[in-house]
Amino acid sequence: MTSTVSDSSAKKAPNHPAWKVRDAARSLASRIAKTYARRKRHAPERKLIETSGLFDVAYYRTQTDDRGDAIAHYLTTGAREGLNPHPLFDTRYYRKRYPDAANTLENPFAHYLARGGIEGRHPNPYFDGKLYRTDLDEDAKRENPLVHYVRQGAREGRRASRAFDDAYYLRENPDVAASGEIPLVHYLRIGAREGRSPHPNGPILGTAYVKADAPTRPTEAEWAALCPHRATGAVVDVIVPVFRGEADTLRSLHRVLASTNTTAFELIVIDDRSPEPALVDALVTLAARGLFTLLRNDENLGFVATVNRGMALHPDRDVVLLNSDTEVFGDWLDRLRAVSTAHADIGTITPFSNSATICSYPTFPEDNAMALELPYAELDSLSASANADALVDIPTAVGFCMYIARPCLDATGPFDEARFGKGYGEENDFCRRAVAKGFRNVLAANTFVRHTGGASFQGEKAERIARALDTLHALHPDYAGVVDAFVKNDPVRPLRERLDIARLRRALGGRAIAYVSHGLGGGTEQHVRELIAMCERDGVQSIVLRPDEIDAGRFTIELGIHAPFPNLPTLAVDDPDAALRFFEAIGVRHVHVHHLFGLGTGAPSWVTAIARSGRVTVDFTVHDYTPICPRVNLIDASGVYCGEPPVETCVNCIAKSGSEYGFVDVPEFRAEYRAMLASVRRAFVPNADVRDRLKRHYPELEFSVVPHAEPDVHRPARGAFAPGDRLKVVVLGGVGSHKGFEVLVGCAEDAQRRRLPLDFIVVGHTRDDARARRADVVITGAYTSNDEAFATLETLGAHACFFPAVWPETYSYTLSMAIDAELHPVAFAFGAIAERLGRLGGGTLIPVAWLREPGKINDVLVELGRGALPGPLAREARAYRVGEYYGDRV
Repeated sequence: MTSTVSDSSAKKAPNHPAWKVRDAARSLASRIAKTYARRKRHAPERKLIETSGLFDVAYYRTQTDDRGDAIAHYLTTGAREGLNPHPLFDTRYYRKRYPDAANTLENPFAHYLARGGIEGRHPNPYFDGKLYRTDLDEDAKRENPLVHYVRQGAREGRRASRAFDDAYYLRENPDVAASGEIPLVHYLRIGAREGRSPHPNGPILGTAYVKADAPTRPTEAEWAALCPHRATGAVVDVIVPVFRGEADTLRSLHRVLASTNTTAFELIVIDDRSPEPALVDALVTLAARGLFTLLRNDENLGFVATVNRGMALHPDRDVVLLNSDTEVFGDWLDRLRAVSTAHADIGTITPFSNSATICSYPTFPEDNAMALELPYAELDSLSASANADALVDIPTAVGFCMYIARPCLDATGPFDEARFGKGYGEENDFCRRAVAKGFRNVLAANTFVRHTGGASFQGEKAERIARALDTLHALHPDYAGVVDAFVKNDPVRPLRERLDIARLRRALGGRAIAYVSHGLGGGTEQHVRELIAMCERDGVQSIVLRPDEIDAGRFTIELGIHAPFPNLPTLAVDDPDAALRFFEAIGVRHVHVHHLFGLGTGAPSWVTAIARSGRVTVDFTVHDYTPICPRVNLIDASGVYCGEPPVETCVNCIAKSGSEYGFVDVPEFRAEYRAMLASVRRAFVPNADVRDRLKRHYPELEFSVVPHAEPDVHRPARGAFAPGDRLKVVVLGGVGSHKGFEVLVGCAEDAQRRRLPLDFIVVGHTRDDARARRADVVITGAYTSNDEAFATLETLGAHACFFPAVWPETYSYTLSMAIDAELHPVAFAFGAIAERLGRLGGGTLIPVAWLREPGKINDVLVELGRGALPGPLAREARAYRVGEYYGDRV
């Protein structure tokens, strides 16, 4: 019986044209649906990015060949690849610094725009959003700080961070100033690469580094100092395949021959048809001197076949595969050999290196091209002592320096030339085959080998790498998962931490001070910097602990060393023992606490525990009234000085208005500070007024009155003045609420209304520049150095300096500046300023009761302008030495 197939049945057959058309239509519909769903999912993020005005399409396209919708590409692909939407937003940096953001599905840039900026997170190492927002008015504080900086802040001269000085950068780089480009944008795009300095003191806070010097070609004298190398009794072959890079290669070979090993080895150099005649000639000459064995390939074979040739030379020896762009030091081979002989199950050994992916130091798993604060030979020596017997199992060796035990090589076989061709991925395949045979791959953290990457053996092309990775994953399906898990768990971190600590102890000289402070700038920061400078002059090094922006219960560690220490331990406020161990490990013998703002209410107890341990000495300097006032400045809800009422009133004030520490129990808060002040060696106060105020609350405690250091400066800036002239009244610095912004504006508005002969000028900036300008206040903009401020004062020809602060300040660097500039000081009759003026017998003091009386304040100023201004006050200059300031302990 013959069967037939109808037309309708044929249309159901898989190869029928109708079937293919339907499939294509379904595929297209599916792609459209997925694209629509993806766009719908990303729509809120896209809107956020578009409305921010920060996405720089032209800049973004310099990082990718894609010429489609740039924002869509960033949302779907670019962020995953680490591309940046703007020169000021570093996608990789943001993800690495803030793991909580990295672990969400949200786009990192969208995360920063939505909440990261308001939380004070850093979009790049040079922009400190928390510090930037400090002096903004309340409306501006609701805006993303980076958006504000790009839109207007940079133009107004606001600083991006302590690490980047915008005004200095423009002053030192007239081409940038002429271009109109935002200075930090220029620095991150071009300036850092060109070596331009971001700050008057050079790169600070370990955020900008210098690239390490390239290896140099050994001199004839260096070669002549070497003896012919005898391979008698060799147990290891050190195999160096050579293709290009004369200076790197010759320095690498010299390092091997100049090392101090007792292990007998033969250095085997294999020339894989190098295209550099000078390099080939040098190898022939040096081999003729008996320094190494030289083999030459008749044709270019590539890395895999070349090292296989070397590994087959002596079947009874272990081998080390060493790139021609490496540098070894000391008894490096003895250390690697000792690991091999001590562990029969270890197949491959890889040392630490600056450029070795999962074996990289100091930053993991990245290449590290920056110079460190010590020579690489010393880093290797520190590795040997800090990680003497430290081993970590790793998923694969790294081929730049790979020790292979002969039993492993015999069991596993040579590199797979058929599959991996001229090279890439062959060592990974070898190591996974070795694991299958029961061998381990380990990192030997007691050895460091420099890898410059400057003499790539066989130019790694992206297409070849991609093919090799496909082959590797096909042969070992678990490989990617094993490596990903290793990177995520990072079992090498404790060993990198040990090396960071050893380096830091060496850099600090075993004698250092740890300062504890906030990161908000101002007088506190100036005093800390002066003390650090004093220590440096006397040969004592310093570190600074600051509150972490994200986790208020932890410290960040700030170093003045221009090199990275990314593996230092984090210190928690609730774990003083960890801090003490860290201090002892790096050689800190004294801790000087300046401020605990940003560390939570448990910070005083941390200081108490540190001080009572007896393992370090501790001092505390009072910079404001936090020890008695959770609102910090003795300012109540009315916005001015509270008068220091009974504690019951303070309790009601906090219950009603809160504080910088939230709603705290005032008696308990003071009890913690009482215990802390009683535990420290000395509690410094800058003047008797502060001492007397604190003694009213803590009569049983002692306070050491030690005025801050004062530089010997005299820069007369007072303008010519005749009775009846308009009085030019300046206010110095950042004028926030506690610095008397409302008082200043009130006085300016009163003068404006009554047409008084008074000109108010802010040499600095205010909480709300726009409002101040509406009252005819002239604002010159933030200054970045005292010299710049003095120059501005000289240009202005000012007459008097007004200090409108609404709280009894504990010290005033701006008063020192006014005295040095010979300006007549005018201030309220309380706090450190009033005490100092009383001692110097000059200035004009206004009753504290007039804090809300701008008319009466102006009457005093007008009266002052009707007569001859008093002469300048006596200047004060003070300097300290470490010994007299801290005593013998430091």
